[in-house]
Amino acid sequence: MKKFNLYLAILSMCALVITGCSKDENEKMNPGEDSAFVEITFGASLDELVNRAVQVNKDHFNQIPTCSDATPAVARIEFSYGGQNYSTDVDILFDGTAYFTDYSEALKIPVANNGTTTVTLTGFMVYDGDPDTDGDIIWIAPKSSEEGQFDGYVDNPLPFDFDVRDGTKPYIDIEVLCYDRRMVNEYGYVFFELENTELINFCIFGNFCPPSGRHYLASYSVNVWTVDENGNNLVDLYDGGIENMIVEEDGQYSADPLCIVLPDRLDETDRYRIEIRIQDGPDYDANEGELIRTAILTDLEIRTFFDGDDNLEYYHFFEGCGESDDPQIFDDPRDDTMVYKTCAKELNDSGVIALASVAKTGNKFDVTVLATNTTAGMSHLQHIHGFAPVQGVQQDATCPTMEDAGADGILTLEEGGLVYGPVQLGLSVSEDQFPVADANGNYIYERVFTLSADEMENLTSLDKNVIVIHGLDGNATLPVACGELSLVQ
Repeated sequence: MKKFNLYLAILSMCALVITGCSKDENEKMNPGEDSAFVEITFGASLDELVNRAVQVNKDHFNQIPTCSDATPAVARIEFSYGGQNYSTDVDILFDGTAYFTDYSEALKIPVANNGTTTVTLTGFMVYDGDPDTDGDIIWIAPKSSEEGQFDGYVDNPLPFDFDVRDGTKPYIDIEVLCYDRRMVNEYGYVFFELENTELINFCIFGNFCPPSGRHYLASYSVNVWTVDENGNNLVDLYDGGIENMIVEEDGQYSADPLCIVLPDRLDETDRYRIEIRIQDGPDYDANEGELIRTAILTDLEIRTFFDGDDNLEYYHFFEGCGESDDPQIFDDPRDDTMVYKTCAKELNDSGVIALASVAKTGNKFDVTVLATNTTAGMSHLQHIHGFAPVQGVQQDATCPTMEDAGADGILTLEEGGLVYGPVQLGLSVSEDQFPVADANGNYIYERVFTLSADEMENLTSLDKNVIVIHGLDGNATLPVACGELSLVQ
């Protein structure tokens, strides 16, 4: 599986994002005897992006942010002067015509007599309530950034400087756009934290092969929804994809992985339905609009693609190329292959998370495991566990809890086996060799097995089996993660 660098900042497993600072946290520079404070006021004017969109050359931009009907209440303002950074929340007032910030001690700027102070505005977000409790972002001033795409729709994107003069009461106009969380990256801000929610990335890359077998960069569209535990669609998060590519100097096409921003509520399980449809490419014709891949992934499964602080693994599909996707975690709705997957969660406080899938076609098992937070440099045993059928009935294997551990509070190999059963298939690299975690505690495992009749008899109902990973701090057999396999719908 390929890797790519994330620029500016990385969505790490525990990334802290934009947070508000109170006035007490922003200790102001005190004016001297020959200086005074000057109060500044910001006016927020909502730009009509629909009209602006036709005036700006943004060929890839195909969506207009959805606007909220909520009333602006508070502005979170980030600015700097005198070599220090400040952040403050200020109430927003309305005079019947325009919105503007209320008086605030935090917006009083020290200026020398007959002098000026240069202030740099770096962030301006408008909420419909308290940003730290029940408020949602409804307007935002876009930043000029390689990551953003909305800066061209305002005349003066952030950051920008303005001078505050002694004896004046400056009024600074701010152009804001409607905020649509589905397009968070387009505004140029790298990190957000909304309603106890982090944002995580999932990235996709694709190849397409016509009947001739030649490989092309795939053009494709992607739809993403949040779903409930029953698989019902809740919120439409994303509708877009790779519709054009960059032509390099040698005439070859190039494209980056498509990275989709997903909201991840802390301490809750989030599920996302992801659908991929093939599109005609610049050099090939396809069955345009055909649904080729679908999956429901959880936030934990998405996080298994994180690789240290500098890289994300991406999902790579091969449409019509005779190769397996990498990793094989999506279902092809046109294929009779049965795909089972699981997100193996930690045992023995190991912190290990693993995304595992088994694509079953007859007696061929294509197994993929992406594991993270394992013991660096250690060889990790991993197996499919379960119970052999008795008179044609197979008992469900389940994952143990720490309540199944003995008095010492450590779940042993024997104690775990009572719950999930004996080994039915060892997921080795070759013979007795098992995957070794890299320096970051991650490993990727892929292998195709052709099973015997006896092995198939015990693995006929894969949704009654589990995948277990072993190995913690030198104890090779200690169970560290377990996940119950289920059929991908």
